[in-house]
Amino acid sequence: MKKNQKKNAREKRVLIGALLVAAVTVAGSTFAWMSSQDEVTNRLSASADYNTAITEDFTPPDNIVPGQEINKDAGIINTGNTDAIIKLTPSATINLTFDKATALPTGDTPDFTGFVMLTADEAKAMQAGGMLAFTGKSALAAVGGSEGFTCTVSGKATTDASATDPVAAYDTNLQALQVSSENFKPRETGYYVFKRDFERDTDTKRYSGYYAVVSGETVTYYALATENYVNTDTSGSTVGTTPFIPSAKAAAEQAPELLKPEELDDQPVTLTYDATTTGKEVIKATYTVAGYDTPLTFTIKLQNIGDGTVADKWQNVGSSSATPGSFYYTNDLEAGTTSAMLIDSVVFDANNTFPYRTIDFDLDLVHESVQVVTADDGTELLPGAAAAATKQPVLGIQATATNTAKEITTILWAAE
Repeated sequence: MKKNQKKNAREKRVLIGALLVAAVTVAGSTFAWMSSQDEVTNRLSASADYNTAITEDFTPPDNIVPGQEINKDAGIINTGNTDAIIKLTPSATINLTFDKATALPTGDTPDFTGFVMLTADEAKAMQAGGMLAFTGKSALAAVGGSEGFTCTVSGKATTDASATDPVAAYDTNLQALQVSSENFKPRETGYYVFKRDFERDTDTKRYSGYYAVVSGETVTYYALATENYVNTDTSGSTVGTTPFIPSAKAAAEQAPELLKPEELDDQPVTLTYDATTTGKEVIKATYTVAGYDTPLTFTIKLQNIGDGTVADKWQNVGSSSATPGSFYYTNDLEAGTTSAMLIDSVVFDANNTFPYRTIDFDLDLVHESVQVVTADDGTELLPGAAAAATKQPVLGIQATATNTAKEITTILWAAE
């Protein structure tokens, strides 16, 4: 009996202890109820990739000659993802080196520094097959007609049939000195002009020559100011030029001029727009050197010219006698597309006779563009326009767009 009582008493003590521990645990703890949460971010991103640029198919040749046509297809490409409205404005500059006519140096010891020198072979070519017509010292040969003169060569009277000279003989019939081009060498410092036969089928007189500075047995030759005689083929294209002096009498009566190199950089070229023939519109580029009558000219051939009523053409606006104005595209340029080409080719005109040494002709194309605007209902609009078919100033002038199925299909441009 006592044994069971002890057991029950021990069990009671364990139970009470457990309850006390549980009570302490409950008193020092906070219950955590079951819960759940989540977060989702849905991002919609857009990037306006706006990018238009000039595109061209152009391979510049190493050296151009008068009459040569160089292909140059040029337009605008839209590599972005936004439609654009575009225009192109041409301009041009020229770099030029040439030999400028300059008066002979004066003084007791003239300074010929910088004047254009000829080699002995070039000087010989200037007299080849010619007849001595004039020298700036003592010899002045008769050239016939109103330009007839009496002269002496090396002190000999050229009108005397018995006169002899180791390098020149007077021809009574031609009334001129027949010169051996192989043997003739100037003996005095002076200006030597030779009558030439450049145009056998005409009576036109042509002359060539040089200024010779003689010092003992040494002769230094300098180039004279000349014009160019242009040699052409049966089609009229230039095949070469020959320098000549236009008048022996003028050479005899005027102080001779020598040539000095001249350099002109980045000179603005005058551009004029010529739309006389539909489908053959051109821009004429002209540069005239001060003091010279003969200009340098280039012809820029155009293509895809319209009047604003046909899409995907170029419309000229704002042309005048001094500028070709600008060319505006008669449609918007869709993203990822290329415009119709505006430039077709550039021609170095065949009639260029200006005595240039080198020419760099730079045709510059400046393009401008503006983004097409889309209304809430998806209609494409000109920038600033409240509705389709509204006249609106765009890229400096007035424009009116025509829409079909909410897309811009044509743009008419006007200067006013």
